[in-house]
Amino acid sequence: MDQGLRSAGARSASNDTLLLVIPREKLLSLCDTYPDLGYRIMRNVAADLAMKMRNADLTIRQHLLWGAQQYR
Repeated sequence: MDQGLRSAGARSASNDTLLLVIPREKLLSLCDTYPDLGYRIMRNVAADLAMKMRNADLTIRQHLLWGAQQYR
């Protein structure tokens, strides 16, 4: 969404999976045309990002605590 490098891949547990790719400009146009839908999409993206940041924070804390315990 920010024109940066992609930071994730996708895998499917089923062979019957359909992957939908929406180019950035089309997504932004969709959000402009249907603001309620755009709001819900962005809210879900923000919630997903917040969850990933919390998980990363917990992982970093665990590694730091583990490292601190090794030097006691």
